Amino acid sequence: MTLQKAWIGTVLLLMVLSAVVPVRLFGTVQFEAQVNPDAVYAGETFELSFSLTGADWGEIDLPDLSAFERVSGPAMAIRTTIINGRMERVATHTYRLRAMDEGTFTIPEARMFADGKIFTSSAVQVMVLHREEHAPTDPPFLAKVSLSCDTCYVGQQIALDLVLYSRVPIADYAVMEEAELTGFHSRRYRNLRNIRSGRDTLDGRLYNTRVLARYILFPQHRGKFGGEHFELRVVEEDRDPRWRGMFRLRGEVHYTRVKIPEFTVLSAPPNAPEGFDGHIGDFEISTVYREHQLKQGELWPVSVIVRGDGDPASMRPPAFALSEGLVLADIRLQRDDVTERGGGLRTTREWQALFRTDSAGLATIDPYLITYQVDLDTFKKIRGERINAFVDPGDPLAEREGEAVAPTVDEDLSRHRDGIPIWVVYTGLPVLLFIGFVFYLFFKNKVTGDTAPEGKEALLKKLKQAATLSGESEKSQCAKVLDALDQYILHLIKVPMSEWEEDLLRRHLVEELGADRSEKLLVARKRLTAVVFGNRSEKRKDISRLINDLLSDLG
Repeated sequence: MTLQKAWIGTVLLLMVLSAVVPVRLFGTVQFEAQVNPDAVYAGETFELSFSLTGADWGEIDLPDLSAFERVSGPAMAIRTTIINGRMERVATHTYRLRAMDEGTFTIPEARMFADGKIFTSSAVQVMVLHREEHAPTDPPFLAKVSLSCDTCYVGQQIALDLVLYSRVPIADYAVMEEAELTGFHSRRYRNLRNIRSGRDTLDGRLYNTRVLARYILFPQHRGKFGGEHFELRVVEEDRDPRWRGMFRLRGEVHYTRVKIPEFTVLSAPPNAPEGFDGHIGDFEISTVYREHQLKQGELWPVSVIVRGDGDPASMRPPAFALSEGLVLADIRLQRDDVTERGGGLRTTREWQALFRTDSAGLATIDPYLITYQVDLDTFKKIRGERINAFVDPGDPLAEREGEAVAPTVDEDLSRHRDGIPIWVVYTGLPVLLFIGFVFYLFFKNKVTGDTAPEGKEALLKKLKQAATLSGESEKSQCAKVLDALDQYILHLIKVPMSEWEEDLLRRHLVEELGADRSEKLLVARKRLTAVVFGNRSEKRKDISRLINDLLSDLG
């Protein structure tokens, strides 16, 4: 409770300081105007807001607002955010205006005098409609399906919105039956909080709009689609004047069908370049690798991570530009993850690639993707970070291939070929074997405990080093701990990383460490992987606690 009070006090202190103490702000200065809603009936009110980002509020020169009645304002608000050590402050002044006459009105630019400069906003429009009595036959609401594209492509992420246009207050709604959406990988978008409701005109009438449901679609083949239906149930609020203002009671219930409009899916964008593999939208590539010094003929494991707008079920790995003597031996999907972001889906896929080093010298890997930007109608080559390693000469098979075959010779079987009597050989051989066995038991007990010493000592050393990296970021620190942990596991179970599946890894670790210790190790590795490759964040004290737990458990 004491910590919670201290935290609340700290937050309040920061809020007061941010409002009182002048702060040097970072980023580009922006001065913007906005109206909400942008369509109203005559006699209704709307808000006109001016926002200044990146500078302290100065003096504003308002445009001509004589076409409207000022109801209130300005209402002032300040929002301060700190992202990656950079502070951004947005100051907003809002005026409440009433539209008196019908028509479409343009509110001219406003001017802001701040930091010795003049900033100008853009002009905005508001549409004022004639308020008329509705005939009893007028529908209280309409439902439509809107698509983010009319002509789409296989693999493209498409947003299908189920939109309700209403002229009466709505108490409840539900999607009773979804369309089949045959020919698509589909997923319902759950977080609709940031998808704004508003107002829109339809057939010359003003409606309140609300997105009831959003589906993210990924076409699997070309063709013409549409014509399927959604079944909706919409419940009006009770409009009995006896209860108005006291309760929000349910009124009349309506059932309606909504048809998906027809649209076309093409196999690929026109004039697609060679190497285009269906990646449509925004993508990024990152890599994780460990070995910088390799032997000729060795397998080089590299983790390749692609994040983007691709289909979670079929997003493909990037291509690789390889230096001479480097060959892609194998690539396997290790993990995938899907998150909702910005009104769409963001897919993360990680592959484990194995490259074979067939020649000595500098080896380079350049991962890349060819993507199509729909809004710009252009193809773009996305490059990942170049990976370098030096390959030392040497052939791992040379030892076996160089084994000599002893020639056949005639000799006296009663004597060794060096002249030693054969009884000495037969008597001394068991003695030597016995001495060797004693040495083997001695060194086995000294070298092999419950873990291999080289792997354990290397892990403990790297963990101690990682614990002292106070100047590095939490993600970089976790990456070093994960690297040490993976090298230890590799040394322990002798299974290539390309074959590390969760069940197989757990089975091998249980054989070596037991159930409790192996489970702790796997949980720690999962946490570290989520920080290094995913969106999870760990505080520095939690990382230190994790390192100390590993040290105490393995030490």
